[in-house]
Amino acid sequence: MNKLNFKKISLQIEERIGTLFEELRSGIAAREDSRAFGAMIEKRITQNWKKICSELGYEPIDVPGRRTIFDFACCIDGVVFGFDVKTKDLDKARYSDGGVCAVGNLLKYMANDRGVFMIVEFGHNQAGSTEDTRDIEYIRVAPFHALPHDTYRKE
Repeated sequence: MNKLNFKKISLQIEERIGTLFEELRSGIAAREDSRAFGAMIEKRITQNWKKICSELGYEPIDVPGRRTIFDFACCIDGVVFGFDVKTKDLDKARYSDGGVCAVGNLLKYMANDRGVFMIVEFGHNQAGSTEDTRDIEYIRVAPFHALPHDTYRKE
């Protein structure tokens, strides 16, 4: 097995996902709540996931069921990469945790399955003066195990 370059993989995925939202970066319908907004983002990616994987030479993997810890996955050099979409409202007056809730399942996935858990974060703000539209400010992809320690919060 080759040594995996997580930074390269993250940037490649980030670039491909970014192209899916290029024309939608501004003025996206806000949806009724943040979960619905995140579901819309996730759906657009999953509808194009096989194409993204094909372009990058990765093997797409079907999500095993509704109650998995990731939203879409692929196999890279024999290693399973599971991606979880997080939307982060950048408005300082609004709460947005974007947390990973199923820590037990995450640890099992990383330890038992030797999988790599990847975060796909969409930072968004209110678009101009209208409350019913959002602007995507950034899209970032990173492996969970490489996030800075001050990102983790215990509750």
